[in-house]
Amino acid sequence: MDLARQQLGQDTLAQLEALEARAKLLTERQDESRSISDSMERARREIQDLQDKRDELRQRLCNQPRHSLNELLNFPANESRDRPRERRCAFLRAKIMQLESLLQIYNLAGISMNFNNENRELQVWLNTATAGKYHESYTVELNDPLDHAMKLCRHSLPPVMPVADLSCQFLPHDPRAFLWALSEHLNSFVMRREMVRRTENEFEDMLLGGIASNAMYTLIEFSFRFPTNDEDVSMEIRLEFADLLQIRPCKVKIAVIDVLQSAYCIIDLV
Repeated sequence: MDLARQQLGQDTLAQLEALEARAKLLTERQDESRSISDSMERARREIQDLQDKRDELRQRLCNQPRHSLNELLNFPANESRDRPRERRCAFLRAKIMQLESLLQIYNLAGISMNFNNENRELQVWLNTATAGKYHESYTVELNDPLDHAMKLCRHSLPPVMPVADLSCQFLPHDPRAFLWALSEHLNSFVMRREMVRRTENEFEDMLLGGIASNAMYTLIEFSFRFPTNDEDVSMEIRLEFADLLQIRPCKVKIAVIDVLQSAYCIIDLV
């Protein structure tokens, strides 16, 4: 009998422990469910807030043109006096932006300038470059009187540069074209000159004498010597450029001469 009571007590305790564990598990699940419900509720509120803001923005976008038109129609009469001033300010701001953009374009092209308002003189620097390498720069000073056309005062350009012709052609009516023409002539001149210098440096051992050219490097002559199996052969080359803006020769003449100084091959490349 005592054994039966003891066994019954143990079974009851086991059932109680199982019930407590189940109740604890249910409580944890309820807490988790409540937490999930709270998170979902917060998410719903956030979604609703975003939708409300979206609808508000849509409404504002729809009403903005009408609102702007109403503001323009209902503009007070006493404030209309400032409109010409506002227009002038807007025009000046646009003009400044245009000039800054133009100045940036000139800088990219190697042209920089500074204007002296006291003596009405514009100083321009023309930079030269070839193959990504910068070379010397030249200066041009222009006078801009209020009652006359712009005139050339001083410059440091090479003496062989056709400054007078370009000045008469462009400067009175288009100073920008004058500066662009000077820049193009200078860079073409420097490119031809650097081609001669590079040939002298890279083929120094093969050149017979120096390289002959005119002042603007539009006519270039030089001779090469290179050995063959039996004898030394020299080659005379003559390069002609069509005008001062060309950087590639328009005519190439090649004469191959043997050791007896008798030309046996002349090639004209036009």
